[in-house]
Amino acid sequence: MLLKIHVVTGILGLLSGLTILFLTKGDKTHQKIGKVFLYSMLISAVTGIVLFYFRQSIFFFIVGIFTLHLIGTGSRFIYLKLVNNEKAEAKILDWVLTLAMLISGLVMIYRSQ
Repeated sequence: MLLKIHVVTGILGLLSGLTILFLTKGDKTHQKIGKVFLYSMLISAVTGIVLFYFRQSIFFFIVGIFTLHLIGTGSRFIYLKLVNNEKAEAKILDWVLTLAMLISGLVMIYRSQ
């Protein structure tokens, strides 16, 4: 069941992400489909990390962390842009996302050898 949720939300995320490319940036439809993209990819990433526990496949874990990094940094960028904070400094969340991505990248390099 968990794998089915992972696959369905992943497909929904990819399709909504593709759809966003053809919409006017910032309009209501773009924002609504953007939220579908965000939450579907979030669910897909989290289920991928949980699947790592059951399947012992490092691939699920690394792709899950990578996806969390991308949606986390993307959401953070949009938030900072909306509050129009030109002098925003990195917060703990930014460092956690970056550190998680660094660790998963190093694991991927190590596992590929």
